[in-house]
Amino acid sequence: PCVTKGGSLQLESPDAGSPDLAPNRRGLGGVAALGALLLGGFASAPPTAAEPPNVLEPIPPKPNKNPVIRKYQELSWKLEPYDRMRLYLQAVSQRFIATLETSIFNSLFYIHWAPGLDSVPNVYKFDIMDRSNYNEAVKQGKILIDSDLTFAEDGIEVYVYKDEEARDYCQKNLVIKDLVVIPKDLQDAIEIIKSTPFPEYKPEE
Repeated sequence: PCVTKGGSLQLESPDAGSPDLAPNRRGLGGVAALGALLLGGFASAPPTAAEPPNVLEPIPPKPNKNPVIRKYQELSWKLEPYDRMRLYLQAVSQRFIATLETSIFNSLFYIHWAPGLDSVPNVYKFDIMDRSNYNEAVKQGKILIDSDLTFAEDGIEVYVYKDEEARDYCQKNLVIKDLVVIPKDLQDAIEIIKSTPFPEYKPEE
């Protein structure tokens, strides 16, 4: 079993129930969701029904004079791309709750195309599977837990394809309900954050 962390593989994997293959492809009309988030009780929503994200300016915070706080600021800035994708995911999840088009017996699972942040544009893409196809992907060892985006405290579980071969296998042999892409404005902000180092502390004179 494996888990991704910062784009690398570590031990751990999701547990699966009884698999139920349905090797046909069908669409949900452009679901506006992301991440490999298990949405028990949530429903999918088309992008025309979703509000565009309010993208904060990609500007790092002013370094604090306290070195301990400054260290946390630097770490937080490094993780900011994941936080922004996760916050967007959470916002979309609220729409799933509001529409109530699925039940806990027909959960949706979101599978990240690539781990980490380097494989652009694939890091901004996510497939959606139902429970039976998710279970089969787990059984075949094709998906991992994406710990960069998973936040258990908020009930967010994100999954990721093990590699390109695993993604190709799932997309050809399992039902992928839809392809989801992070909005362009948010992608642009994240790319700026990735290329902007946390500033050095300069004491005020």
